[in-house]
Amino acid sequence: MIRESDKLSRITLKLEKRGYKVRRHYYEYYIRYGGRFVCVVSLFPAWNYMFILLRSEGEMHLNEVVNVIKEEFPNITVVFLKKAG
Repeated sequence: MIRESDKLSRITLKLEKRGYKVRRHYYEYYIRYGGRFVCVVSLFPAWNYMFILLRSEGEMHLNEVVNVIKEEFPNITVVFLKKAG
């Protein structure tokens, strides 16, 4: 069985391999691409929820970010808190 902490670390590594800059604090990911802030993702795997605060500049990256996370947590539900900026 894969530990949850390993899954969280793999998400960071996969996003970085795709060119994203990622800062992770426990279950929160602050994601940038090309020098621009894309989104904040808060994961709650025990409840199968993922909350996203998305910048308008990040819309084109949304599917890729969500798909990477769903590779590790396939049953997670995506909830948009707000579209920022």
